[in-house]
Amino acid sequence: MSAKRASRILSAMASGMGLGALSGRERLTAAIEAARLTAAGSDLEALRGDWMKIGVDFREAAKKLEAELGR
Repeated sequence: MSAKRASRILSAMASGMGLGALSGRERLTAAIEAARLTAAGSDLEALRGDWMKIGVDFREAAKKLEAELGR
């Protein structure tokens, strides 16, 4: 999910969760902070996916090396 979309969703959620009483600036600050946390989570998932792919590539390379050495 893009940070822009997350910001819109969280901004809409914020007004429904009692943040409607906050001033516009405070609401915006709360929404931006929530979007940052969501984006950080997305970055973490992307990083985890990258490392999983590296692990798969490493295992494939190890199998090829074992096959070559076994000849």
